[in-house]
Amino acid sequence: MLPFNMSVPLSVDFDSPEDYFIFIFQILFATSVVLLAGSVVIGILKTKSLRIQNRFIFMLNTSISDTLTGFSVYYLGLFDVVEGYPSRNGISLYETHRAPRGRARRNR
Repeated sequence: MLPFNMSVPLSVDFDSPEDYFIFIFQILFATSVVLLAGSVVIGILKTKSLRIQNRFIFMLNTSISDTLTGFSVYYLGLFDVVEGYPSRNGISLYETHRAPRGRARRNR
């Protein structure tokens, strides 16, 4: 049975002042990326002479990608989400590099 509260938790608990600074930084960083790259996208799309030149089409593609990356910073920076998935055989890359439980790794 699924719980009634299906919302995604925030990335910080707001237990200390550092949590507030991290959260505010993520908001400011994502907003600045979206506004800067988004303004370049709008500027290129509004100007016909820029759309004709190939170098500005490349810049348009890059700016669209940067804008979408800025939106992903909102999601990944503000919410506690999993960024990867386990492998099909059940062993993740992280687990292969950890020391075995109960013993420390020795230098050979």
